[in-house]
Amino acid sequence: MEEKTLILTSASRHCETLFIEWLVSLRTLGNYHGKVMVLDYGIGNRAKMLVTKFRAKLYSFKKPNPEKAVVNYRFVDMLSIIEQHYRQYKIAHFDADIWFTSEIGELFNEVNEVPGCLYSVECRPRFIPRGRGPQDSKTLKRNRTKVDQVVRHCKGHINGGFVAARYQPFVDKLIAIRNAFDNGWNINRWGSDQYLVNVLFDFDRDCANGNRWNCSIKEVIKKNGEFYHIKNSYMLLQNGRWILDKSKRIRVEKVVGLHLNLGLKKERERFSKLHRELFHRIIS
Repeated sequence: MEEKTLILTSASRHCETLFIEWLVSLRTLGNYHGKVMVLDYGIGNRAKMLVTKFRAKLYSFKKPNPEKAVVNYRFVDMLSIIEQHYRQYKIAHFDADIWFTSEIGELFNEVNEVPGCLYSVECRPRFIPRGRGPQDSKTLKRNRTKVDQVVRHCKGHINGGFVAARYQPFVDKLIAIRNAFDNGWNINRWGSDQYLVNVLFDFDRDCANGNRWNCSIKEVIKKNGEFYHIKNSYMLLQNGRWILDKSKRIRVEKVVGLHLNLGLKKERERFSKLHRELFHRIIS
């Protein structure tokens, strides 16, 4: 029986050009033939036509104010859709500002081995001291303690844009996120999602070894035209701050999902630049 898989993202006008590269690279270099879902928060007609061309399902929502709060709303908005239409699927959510360098199918084999959710790690913790959650002193202390534990355990913080799991663990995590936004977390504050997934990280069930599938451009090296993740086990706590131990920069694995980090302006490393002929042939 054919395996049921779903890959989804959320996109608005702010990241539309990168989203198009996400979609084209997924169906070409990523060689992905399963279901694709796009949460639309205001993309244009050109992008919508490509969604149809690449056999993806589009669900449209009102753009939040501010627009960058899409990163929070997406996890609430996708819950009922997944519960209604994608039961028993293996599911992976990616930010729209990445592109796929090679085949992605093996991701779902890894998901089988994880009791909870599979995440990736950013090696440079950058949380503000008071976090992004409720600001009462008891909750602040509890959340800060948990995030410090995550950073120590994972050698960095959990990235908020990538999560992959079997149906039930995926839905359980979405329910926990929705409940948090219903109980004091500010859904309109950018960055709440990332802080929240760190607070919700389950040391017994979740896994933070997914950097092959979602790795920041800041944490890769390029050799012979391919991108390799620098192993994220080189964090040092120095004078109360997390820093990089550059003596332990170890190339470990080829990166499939290259996260460009919207706003870093890494134009030379975009799919549309490195695979110009393929990209323009597909979208023309």
